[in-house]
Amino acid sequence: PRARELWKRGARMAREQLFEADPLAHVELGDEEPVVRTRWIDGRWVRDVATLRVAPDTFAEGSMRVCWHCKKMSSRCTLRHKTTGSKHAEWRYQRNYVLKTYKPEKARGGGDRLRQMLETDVVTQAEAKALATAYNAKLSKLLAEGRFDRRAPQPMAYKCVDMLEAYLVTFERRPGKPTFFMEAFVEGHFQKHNGNAGFVATPRDARPRQTPQAFSHFTFCATAGEKIVVDVQGVGDLFTDPQVHTRDGKGFGVGNGGARGGRALLRDAPLQPHLPLHGPAALPDAPRARGRPALGFGRRRRRGRRVVRRRALGAGGAPGGESWCLR
Repeated sequence: PRARELWKRGARMAREQLFEADPLAHVELGDEEPVVRTRWIDGRWVRDVATLRVAPDTFAEGSMRVCWHCKKMSSRCTLRHKTTGSKHAEWRYQRNYVLKTYKPEKARGGGDRLRQMLETDVVTQAEAKALATAYNAKLSKLLAEGRFDRRAPQPMAYKCVDMLEAYLVTFERRPGKPTFFMEAFVEGHFQKHNGNAGFVATPRDARPRQTPQAFSHFTFCATAGEKIVVDVQGVGDLFTDPQVHTRDGKGFGVGNGGARGGRALLRDAPLQPHLPLHGPAALPDAPRARGRPALGFGRRRRRGRRVVRRRALGAGGAPGGESWCLR
């Protein structure tokens, strides 16, 4: 019992110190508003209720969307916490989130069309999150087997990745019952690593990293060339707002560039030679689609390019799995 109390006290102190340094403490929030939260879990929509406080003014605006700061009351907050004045019921100890929606000119017609676009964003991010989980599992397996290639000047660190969980929130008491996209707010330096049209970060843009590119390559091989996650961006190894290209170009919104979008990234962001065991080249057991090479996006020959097959080397120089690239 004594040890348990000490652990609880330590956890409480750590939590208080964490929220005392709230980066959004200066943001003025509006009144409490009940919302219906909708999540995409295991291929189906799951709904529950939540309470939010939203900032009245936007804090960021892009070419397609606008964003607001907000806080969500923890689902663990009970009536007892509220009546006893517990810190679990204080808004300054609640997590920060970001609300997003499309500009009117980008979602012409609004209503059902806007909701469909937001639902597509949630499904896309959930798909990318599931592939990130598979990527981390593969890294754990390779680490346990001791198959990381250590011949690089700076050995590759064991870096897991993750995608922010995305939701839809509907304000039932507002006129028109508007729906927004919501995800957690992450503090830190935001960096874009690759794009959905072949963009890859270079030293001129920022310090380029191999982990996001390896993740994109992994998603391609893990799905037998049917999908690839691009537009990888975020803070550190916590990513958000991805795009998924598919072989047939169906699903995942208007940003799905199909095979052409996948070829653009695989051509411009090849893995470095010293990373054969960090990305898709370490997947000799990657499934193949209908007897075709794993690189479905690279099957079509184009002028000035040719598909090249190369055999990756495993640890110790032993032949590993096959990887494919465009030259």
